[in-house]
Amino acid sequence: MVHVANDRVLTTQLMFDEALNSTVYAAAPYSAHTGRDTFNDNDNIYAETMLMKVVEDGDGHLSVINFSVDADQEGT
Repeated sequence: MVHVANDRVLTTQLMFDEALNSTVYAAAPYSAHTGRDTFNDNDNIYAETMLMKVVEDGDGHLSVINFSVDADQEGT
C-alpha cells in the first residue's frame, strides 16, 4: 500500500515467478501457513508482463520497482 499524509492512495500487487513463490513459501515463517489458494494461474489480476525481475542477493533476493504517485490527483 502507498500512503500520503496517512491516507491510503494506492493498493497494488507485486507478481513473482511461481518457482520463487514456492521457495519463499517453503521457508519460515511462511511454511507455518498451509493451504495456499492463490497461484499466478488462478489470480484474476495476474499478467505475465507484471512479473518482477528478481536476482539472488546474498542469502536473499532483490527486486526493484518505482511507483510515481501524484498526491494532488483525485482518483476513483
